[in-house]
This record gives sequence, structure tokens and C-alpha cells, in this order.
Amino acid sequence: MVSSGHTEDAYLRGFARFLGNRSIDLNLKVCPEAPARIVEYAQRLADHLDDDFDETWCVVDVDNYDIRTGARRASELKVELVVSNPCFELWLLLHFEACTCHLAKCKDVERMVRKHVPTYQKAKLLFADFENGLADACERARYLERDGGAYPNPSTGVWRLAERIMERKASR
Repeated sequence: MVSSGHTEDAYLRGFARFLGNRSIDLNLKVCPEAPARIVEYAQRLADHLDDDFDETWCVVDVDNYDIRTGARRASELKVELVVSNPCFELWLLLHFEACTCHLAKCKDVERMVRKHVPTYQKAKLLFADFENGLADACERARYLERDGGAYPNPSTGVWRLAERIMERKASR
């Protein structure tokens, strides 16, 4: 799994520890690039690792990037692309509350997260602050994508990755 930032990395590492299943290996890498470049990097990693991993996922924020090109490359290379619009912090917010209003800036979302986790810092994310709201976050994120549009604001596909990881844990 390749992400565009350290917040995503810290959350997913904490999530993996929370699940406590050593048969699931999340090979996490951070690559702060445009989505198409992240997808290509992830595919090169997957090719290098041969058959050690079953699936390749990339987690990105919309930021000011061309998501459509990244989505096209992901489809071509058989890489799962998880997009958060406007940012990954939306996923964190959904652990505590529903949010359907347009979110212009990530800083605004971070402020909303701090209402629930006053000590929240991007660089020092603790999964324990979010673990109790995981099921709610999945449900709320699924709702945001109900219309099937291309990455509306707000939306996050992190629920797909979270559910896939939990599904893989249950099947092992």
C-alpha cells in the first residue's frame, strides 16, 4: 500500500496493529507525489515484490492533483486507488460525526477533528483515538459515495480499504 502522506501511514499501521493478525502484512510506503506517479510507484514495488502480496492499493488526497489521470493509471495497472476529497482527515472526522457539507480546505477538516481529539496532530496520529468509530466511519463514508460520482467533496474511499483489510483478516 502506498500513501501520499504520513498521516495515512500512521493510521493504517495503527489499524494493522489493532487487528493483531500477523498473516496480513501491510507493506506501507509514503510517496508524496501526484496520484498517477504514486500508482506507477506502487506498481513497480508490487512487481519487485513478485507474488509476496495479493493486492496493491494507493491512498491519496485530492489536493490540487489531477485525480482522473491517477484513476486511469490505476485502472490500467490493476491498482486500487483510494481517494479522499479534500483530504484524509475527512476519514478521521467520519469516526465521530457525519459530514456532508463542502470542505474547502484541509485545515478546516483538521479543526473539526480537533473538536473530538483535542490533541490531534498530523505527524503524531494515534489510531487509538479513532478505533471506536471505525464502523461508523465506514458507514458514513459509504453514504458519501452513494451517488457514484467521481470523488465528490466531501468523500473518501478509505472505507473500501478498511473493509477489505478486515475481510482478509476474517478469512485467514
